[in-house]
Amino acid sequence: LTCADIAGTSPKLWNAWKDRLLSDLHAATRFALRRGLEHPVAAAERIAENRQAVQAILADDGIDGIDALLARMPDATFLRARPDQVAWQANAMHGSAPGVPVVRVRRLATGDDALEVFIHSPDRDGLFAAIVITLDRLGLAIQHARALDGPDGTIFDLFQVLPVDTRQRPDLSAIERKLSTVVSGSLDVRPARRAQRREACEAEVEHGGKAGALWFTNSRGKLGPPRPGAPGYFHRPIEVRSTQGGPFRKHRCP
Repeated sequence: LTCADIAGTSPKLWNAWKDRLLSDLHAATRFALRRGLEHPVAAAERIAENRQAVQAILADDGIDGIDALLARMPDATFLRARPDQVAWQANAMHGSAPGVPVVRVRRLATGDDALEVFIHSPDRDGLFAAIVITLDRLGLAIQHARALDGPDGTIFDLFQVLPVDTRQRPDLSAIERKLSTVVSGSLDVRPARRAQRREACEAEVEHGGKAGALWFTNSRGKLGPPRPGAPGYFHRPIEVRSTQGGPFRKHRCP
């Protein structure tokens, strides 16, 4: 599954998200080989070990009320996440009252655009969809998602995302503010409208020996005439053959 996730993106691209995938795989493999494949780890034992590791990290950070804080987190978090991830989530929740939404965003590595987004909130109908739509509207593509149910009807959602446009550096504070507003609001979030992409292309026009340039719409794969008065516009029906990409395509247009 790790190889499949990595192969889903460009083989020429290396980022902190791929590094984290291989790091998790390496840690899990080393742990299994150290114990012996004939001795699988029980879930309860794994949870207890990770909980102790998280307690040690939080104690070093000077966090008080650690036991009460970790009691607000689901056992599945200690089973599936690494101790440093759980400690980061606990730090985000520290100081917040139960039932108050918490949103925290960090970079997976210094200077890298790969981000980790943590959201803790009371569960509501449509909450997950609103979060996913908001990430999309913020220009963030989800690479990995983990949605867990917590105590007292809460959710613990963790996303690893990459910016769609790598030319712009993500603003972590702006992402946190937007997600906090959505999670605390009415959840009436609509998907982003996709602008129809148009490109100019050359076309061969068979009409009395004349030729003109038409517009080709990639999103729908159709040929259409330019605006009236523009070069290449004809007032009578014409036959058009596209000269781009393989065999000619014929289209009748006014």
